[in-house]
Amino acid sequence: MNFPQEVRELVDKFNRNQPKYMSKEYHEADVRNEFVDPFFEALGWAMRDSEQIKREGGLRIDDTVKYTDYTFKVANQTVFYVETKKPSVNLYEAAEPAIQLRRYGWNGNIGVGILTNFRQFVVYDCRTQPKPDDGPAVELIHRFTCDEYEKEWPTLVHFFSREAALAGRHHEVFEEERGGILSVDEVFLRDMEIWRQKLAKDISWRNPDLNLRDLNLVVQRTLDRIVFLRIAEDRKLEPYERLLRAASPGKQVYYELKDLFVQADDKYNSGLFFFRPSDRLDSQPDTLSMQISVGNQVLQEIIRRLYYPSSVYNFSVIPADILGQVYERFLSKAIAIDSDTGEATVSKSDTRKHDGIYYTPINIVDLIVQITVGSALTGKTPRQIRKLRILDPACGSGSFLLSAYQLLLDWHLYHYSKNPDSAIPSKIRLVSDDPEDGYTLTLTEKKQILLNNIYGVDLDQNAVEVTKLSLLLKMLEREYSRSPESFAALSVGERILPDLGANIKWGNSLIGSDFLDNSEIEQYSDEEINVLQPFDWDDAQEGFGETIVSGGFDIIIGNPPYIFTRNQGIPESHKEYFYNSYSHQSIQLNTFGLFVERSMQILASSGLLGFIIPNNWLTIESFSELRRHIIHSTSELHIYNILDKVFSDANVDSAIVRFKKGGESHIIVGEISDGKIKTEVTVYPQELTPPEYIIQIELLKDADAKRLVKAIDNVSAPLKYYAKVSTGLKAYQRGKGKPAQTDSQKVERPFHAMRRLDNTFGKYLDGADVRRYSLRWSGQYLRYGEWLAEMRKSVPFDGSRILVRQIPSHPPYTINAVYIEDQYYNDINSMVIFAPINVSLLYLLGIINSKLISYWFQKKYDKLQRKVFPQFKVSELKQFPVRIINFNDAWDTTMHNKLVSLVKDLLQLNEKVDGYTVIQESLIQRKINRKNREIDDLVYELYGLTPAEIAIVEGRDA
Repeated sequence: MNFPQEVRELVDKFNRNQPKYMSKEYHEADVRNEFVDPFFEALGWAMRDSEQIKREGGLRIDDTVKYTDYTFKVANQTVFYVETKKPSVNLYEAAEPAIQLRRYGWNGNIGVGILTNFRQFVVYDCRTQPKPDDGPAVELIHRFTCDEYEKEWPTLVHFFSREAALAGRHHEVFEEERGGILSVDEVFLRDMEIWRQKLAKDISWRNPDLNLRDLNLVVQRTLDRIVFLRIAEDRKLEPYERLLRAASPGKQVYYELKDLFVQADDKYNSGLFFFRPSDRLDSQPDTLSMQISVGNQVLQEIIRRLYYPSSVYNFSVIPADILGQVYERFLSKAIAIDSDTGEATVSKSDTRKHDGIYYTPINIVDLIVQITVGSALTGKTPRQIRKLRILDPACGSGSFLLSAYQLLLDWHLYHYSKNPDSAIPSKIRLVSDDPEDGYTLTLTEKKQILLNNIYGVDLDQNAVEVTKLSLLLKMLEREYSRSPESFAALSVGERILPDLGANIKWGNSLIGSDFLDNSEIEQYSDEEINVLQPFDWDDAQEGFGETIVSGGFDIIIGNPPYIFTRNQGIPESHKEYFYNSYSHQSIQLNTFGLFVERSMQILASSGLLGFIIPNNWLTIESFSELRRHIIHSTSELHIYNILDKVFSDANVDSAIVRFKKGGESHIIVGEISDGKIKTEVTVYPQELTPPEYIIQIELLKDADAKRLVKAIDNVSAPLKYYAKVSTGLKAYQRGKGKPAQTDSQKVERPFHAMRRLDNTFGKYLDGADVRRYSLRWSGQYLRYGEWLAEMRKSVPFDGSRILVRQIPSHPPYTINAVYIEDQYYNDINSMVIFAPINVSLLYLLGIINSKLISYWFQKKYDKLQRKVFPQFKVSELKQFPVRIINFNDAWDTTMHNKLVSLVKDLLQLNEKVDGYTVIQESLIQRKINRKNREIDDLVYELYGLTPAEIAIVEGRDA
């Protein structure tokens, strides 16, 4: 690799004039302009392009703010920081510059940091939390002098060039992934949980009359206000250490804080600080926070932890979306009162997971925002964008709204900076006195964009508060005292922050006040109404009446909750309301389907929707009507099956659905892997068979498989026409059985035993006991009776039947089925086939266990492509294609009987595997393999496959 002549000349110039460059009069700005900028330009970076290189926020060092010198970006994602120093500073020995850089990187959640004065080039791993006493060698990755640039140029190009960043090679600078590293969001989450625990205990003890809801709310708001004011200090919007002085010894800390909170109300106009009555009709002032008592010690501990060196938090660098991630996980647990001690504790049960709510990874959020909001911005002007209404109807901590807001900010900045002469002065301003540093949006413009475009609703009141906080922090990113309008506005009485009460609302997106039409409101307590929190979208004050009347929202995005109502204890009154209020759902409700339908109701004509939802909606029977509605009532429908495991704390296979309301057009189906769209195929509504309208992405993207599956189906009839198919029993479920079961019984399993305790006990099978052509009983027994959640009386647990394991295996044989006659109780982890019609159960078993049906199953239901635990359901087993047998046809009869005979032989061979020597077992296994081959060949012949089609199934060349 050739060493660039321009860099060679830079090195020569530096060496020729070292006395000048090493002098104290030679400043950081000089080294950046004269050496660092051209150095990185040689690596392919456009140093004056604000899309690639940006100046970011300040780092508080004592009572001054230091600024990161360079933030290198690709597609608006930061790849690494570069911090410069004077050449006279020895970067190999000075500790402070290294700690400063690592604080930038760790707080910004950016792994790579570069420290340079051109004379020296040092690379640090910024993933670990820096300590104040760390030396310059801690987390050091590379270092070399300018005289080594030529030798090290291949390394520099590989890791730090623009091309390397585009290819993601900057991450390769880490030799290996390291476990046990706590990122800034993890450390901050840990601190927040500790603070909430201590604050809750203190407030609960000092204010015993507080109910649980008010306790949760006042603790959340106190922490939010403290964190916000601390962030404002780092941005120099507030005097530095103002909070710390309020928490100094000898002061009544909460009294001091209340004074700061009231002042913040006057200054910021945010709902976060709202204590006095006003004409704001959308919310009520917080009088509760002004009345409670809080101890000094807990507040002093929290506040001190927010300052260096007690922590290395740099709140001017921590992105708002990182704080949103922290708060999303923070909200997953709630404060509870211990029934024995009366103390406040943080509940171990994950309340938001129970409500079907999971935090969405930022790469998925950004992708959905890009294909909805990004698509809507194309070809528009700022005047047109001003009317765009973007909604998340289950906004949580606001991650989707934050991403949408950031995209809008970037779009407006790009538009105005490319047309600065046409931009109104109140829209943009220069970043600095140097015009080459580019522009940034004014605070006034960012405020207007937020108020015009961003809307949200959530049933969790704390989540609503967090969303508002996150959006306000996003608005204040890169805003410091150097932003003149930040304080100039105060002189004319305008507050800095907008009130988001009319944009982000607390309410139940799925249930309106008509829920109470058929009942007396008096029968509901205030607490019950707060939990229900009906929300009327068309209400002028409580909802979004003006938007709904004018046509609806232009874009709806998000990750709605996933709750199957049959399993989660949704009240029957809610189910009845849903059945009456929603037209495109089945008896088996799931809240994400309700959110899709509700969103279509409030979506403007030609409006866009983008959701991440479970991908079972594509294939399961209970979503047939919703699929039909979407397919025939939308255009530009895109469906992407996500092959990655999306949610770390939930085994949910997910898909992205994106469409435009109205019309009907072709459908784009595809797959996402490693966060990127990998495959896209065009299909048409007429290709999806009514009334189920099943959307099988794996099948649709493979033309050969599509033809072969169709050929198999053409000579077959579904299994449900040849036998009865049912799930097994369910032993445990809260609220079911006689007497009604409790939550603890599912854990304690009182109806299971390892021996037969009385005549109510029978042999019990787990799913894992069911294998292909064999049964391996684990030795468990089950007490069978009405105390079980679902006895499944219609299912035989003895006599001739087939058991099919719910969990498929890896190819080539994915289905595990066995024929049995003895008594065994099997649970829902295996399904039962019984009462055959016209054909032998052994005939059905041979087909189900064949390699051909395994291939059909993989392509038809796409269960094995994902990275989470695959399952298939009774409704899918019922559709398995069974070759139609005409017993009036001699060939059909012969093939049926021959398959039955081969299956009998294979069952007998599998019974012989146990109890033999290794050599004998090996011989039997070879016989089993040969018999499997004979069955597979017979099934291929039975279904009429050609040699080319057999090769496709076998995964080999024809």
